[in-house]
Amino acid sequence: MTSATLEERKLRYIQEVETEQLPAEETWWQYPPPTYHLTKNYATQYDKPVNTEEPVIIKRVRKEWMIVSIMLFVAAFLLYLLGENKFGFGQVLLLIVLLIFVLPRLLDNPPLIRISRESIWLYSKNKEIPWEHALLTYIKIAHEEKFSYSFIIHYYDDAQDEFRQLEMELNESISPAMLSATIEAFRKPALSL
Repeated sequence: MTSATLEERKLRYIQEVETEQLPAEETWWQYPPPTYHLTKNYATQYDKPVNTEEPVIIKRVRKEWMIVSIMLFVAAFLLYLLGENKFGFGQVLLLIVLLIFVLPRLLDNPPLIRISRESIWLYSKNKEIPWEHALLTYIKIAHEEKFSYSFIIHYYDDAQDEFRQLEMELNESISPAMLSATIEAFRKPALSL
């Protein structure tokens, strides 16, 4: 019995995954099962050009209104304290908590995904996947009370010599169409090198 080459194993894995992703039979009393869309198909819903000159870093959308509200509260509170000449321990402690603990957490906006010509990096999973190891990329749509979206990447892990899958839930600030278009824009030049 001859061992299969890596390319044959990749092809077999892709076929198995595609078979698993086929739509399941729906019943009238349940939510429909999740649907899976290849990013190359989902990317057609995004009509803006993607700049591939620099890596794209996708972050959560910051809640600007919350930051502005806290800044206005701190400013108003400081003006009140200065006007009334009331600087007590409680007031100073409240200002310290707001300025040192609350505001920096609101201002911190860590990246979620970094897409470059060489690879895709999923920060929450602490995993960088080179394009030559990325086999399939999907957008998963869960049809429950409201739609929820996830990004799924199937890849070859050369360190373990096995195929793996990572799934990352997309929050409302990440457009699945924009993510798909960005992935496809960067994947094409990387694979043609």
